[in-house]
Amino acid sequence: MLPPPPPGPPPPILTAKQQLEQDEQAFQESLVKVEAAVRVRVEERAGSEEVARRIQARLREERAKLEAAVTSQIEDERRALLDRKRQEAEEARQRQAQLDLILGENKRKVEAAQQAAAEERKKRDDAWTAELARRAKARK
Repeated sequence: MLPPPPPGPPPPILTAKQQLEQDEQAFQESLVKVEAAVRVRVEERAGSEEVARRIQARLREERAKLEAAVTSQIEDERRALLDRKRQEAEEARQRQAQLDLILGENKRKVEAAQQAAAEERKKRDDAWTAELARRAKARK
């Protein structure tokens, strides 16, 4: 059976557009009420000690993760810097060793050239002395 019609004047007959608008308005009113109810429940739960403890625990975990990540990054950068400094020092030692070899070789060449020049001078001096002695002997 159908329920009896409500007392009072009959509801006006609505067009389809008017019905859609009325339904949309009812939906919006319901939506506002639901949003208000959800907001109240969220505020109630957010203000509870359990939520505060969970938030604090999560913050501690995230801080620990961040600290570990930063520490790891700093350690990686420190290692990279030390490796680079070691490599630069090794390259400097190699350059110095090459320079020392070149300087030693140049010194030996200079000494050999000086020795050869001294020997050549001695030969000329000896030849000159012998020539002078021969001429002196020839005069006598």
